[in-house]
Amino acid sequence: MMNIVQVVGGPGSGKTTLSYKLVEDWPGTASMLRVDRYLRNRRSDDTEEFLLLPTSIDWPLIMAHLDLLEAGGRVVMPHYDWDRGIRETSQLPSLAEQLIQPSDWLIIEGLYYVPQIQSIRLFVDSTPDVRRIRAQAKDTRLSQSLAGVYDQVAEPAYKKYILPQRDLAHHVLDGRLSRDTLADRARRFLASYLTGWG
Repeated sequence: MMNIVQVVGGPGSGKTTLSYKLVEDWPGTASMLRVDRYLRNRRSDDTEEFLLLPTSIDWPLIMAHLDLLEAGGRVVMPHYDWDRGIRETSQLPSLAEQLIQPSDWLIIEGLYYVPQIQSIRLFVDSTPDVRRIRAQAKDTRLSQSLAGVYDQVAEPAYKKYILPQRDLAHHVLDGRLSRDTLADRARRFLASYLTGWG
């Protein structure tokens, strides 16, 4: 049986750092599905909020891929061209990075929880200032226009769509912690949860 851990938080919260660290700490037994790889093609009427909206995600494809993984199959995450806003056919060497193998642990990382699946839900929280600095400095998916109006676009979208998921989490983590400390606290919670002490 595959244990699914969903790691959610706003842009720049530390969710991606935590997810990669967990996979790194569980070599050969964990894989990661990145929800942002499953964005639909951008349309001409989409607003600057596009990258931050739950309606921009191809949920049926994610569910189909999860079903395949549960059945013991392998899947290839879509390759998304952030500049053009479209999915492209995966090419080597990126194909290897997008391949998900069946594993004991599947880490699902994104802005939103995948609904209607049995999983352990973690929410990574950080202050607005920390999220803003990290998102603008590191997140190449943010267009220059969005980075320039972060407070007008990204933060309101975070409060409206992403932050309410904190109430759905089994555990909330402080994304301001160091990478190692953040992962250690996540692992401790997962261990306690699975043994009935969470």
